Amino acid sequence: MPASPANDPSLHSWIDIRPTDDFPIQNLPFGVIDVPDWGPRVAVAIGGYALDLYACAQLGYFDSVADDVPELGAALPKVFRRRSLNAFLKLGPRAWRAVRERVSELLRHDNPGLRDNELAVRTCLLRQRDVTMLRPVKPANYTNFYASREHATNVGRLVRPDNPLPANWWLTARQ
Repeated sequence: MPASPANDPSLHSWIDIRPTDDFPIQNLPFGVIDVPDWGPRVAVAIGGYALDLYACAQLGYFDSVADDVPELGAALPKVFRRRSLNAFLKLGPRAWRAVRERVSELLRHDNPGLRDNELAVRTCLLRQRDVTMLRPVKPANYTNFYASREHATNVGRLVRPDNPLPANWWLTARQ
């Protein structure tokens, strides 16, 4: 699969992003936020902000993506009005990539679509300090954090310094 245009190192956003911010335009992580009086919704971090994807979808900013990716189109905007990313993740890589590329396009310095719509910016772009970050994924089943040999050894050193990795670890980890 070719590199996504959303990861182009030459991209710049119209949003003021400080050098110390973790989320430049090339790093747009999906997450879930709780907005006072609005409730939970899917968002993307950019600089010190969260871009509310539910609000963007309601304002039509994903209509072109919905036309290209039918499974996403059928789910909009409700897929972004959730307490977790699970419903969005079920749509698959094609939908994730299409949304990420559209978000990148909306945030580029040379794209006036969102940038020049003051009401949309006030509605969609929220300061991270004004929202509550929620757990992004609701695990559907047991997750085995102890399956990594390195992790198991490090934890074992805390409770069994003389025998950090029991002989039966490999049998347990393979299950």
